[in-house]
Amino acid sequence: MAPTVCSEKKMRIEALKEVRRQSRGGVSQSSGNTTQHSRVLNLVRQQDRLLSIAIKTIKLVQRNKLLQKRLAQLQLETSAFIASVLDNPENRHLRDNLTAKKSLRH
Repeated sequence: MAPTVCSEKKMRIEALKEVRRQSRGGVSQSSGNTTQHSRVLNLVRQQDRLLSIAIKTIKLVQRNKLLQKRLAQLQLETSAFIASVLDNPENRHLRDNLTAKKSLRH
């Protein structure tokens, strides 16, 4: 299941809340607050980028699974088509050629 925009937003909000929890107890001086604020802001940005990468990765994995499933279906359809072509009496020469090539390999 692909993450929705709503779930992505919730995850980002939770990450921001976690950063705020971690930043509590920081320096109380004004210059220290600015430095602390910058650190928190950088941490939020880093976590946001990581979350974005994780979400993209999840979507790519899901897409890959779908494409693998489609490929397997196509392979089955192709095999069935080739079998039906070779079963056709008009294509006996094709079947004979394949049989001859297989016997040469062994």
